Amino acid sequence: MKLYTSTGTMIEKIQSGEHIFGFNIIGSYILPKLKTDADTFGMVFPQDYTIGFSRVAFIAKKSKRPNSAKLFLDHLISKRGQDILAKQSLLYPSRTDAEGEATASGLQKELGDKLKPIPVSNQVLDALDQTKRLAFVEKWQKALGRS
Repeated sequence: MKLYTSTGTMIEKIQSGEHIFGFNIIGSYILPKLKTDADTFGMVFPQDYTIGFSRVAFIAKKSKRPNSAKLFLDHLISKRGQDILAKQSLLYPSRTDAEGEATASGLQKELGDKLKPIPVSNQVLDALDQTKRLAFVEKWQKALGRS
């Protein structure tokens, strides 16, 4: 078993033939590959549960263009913006009325109670800290006997 800190790396390893499968790959990263390289890639949702996480967008306090940022966020959460996410970006938008291939409501219908969303919290945001993230990966490596 090999551990990677990025979905992109796992996808590259599968695409090159170095690995035959990956686990815990972010769905929105693999969906475009399913369209362009269906002979190499497939996607299976675990039978016990599938974790869903939110993407967070915000306006920085020190933004040089807060009004432009607000306009962008307004577009992002609008029906049109959410449809673009579902149809073109394949990023599973949160609006239940979004239409497209990759929607949160479609995923909920497919997985039912097996879909386990991770709530946005300070604990989740801690994962963005590189030091904490690397410490987590090191802990996993040790648990697998690969210190």
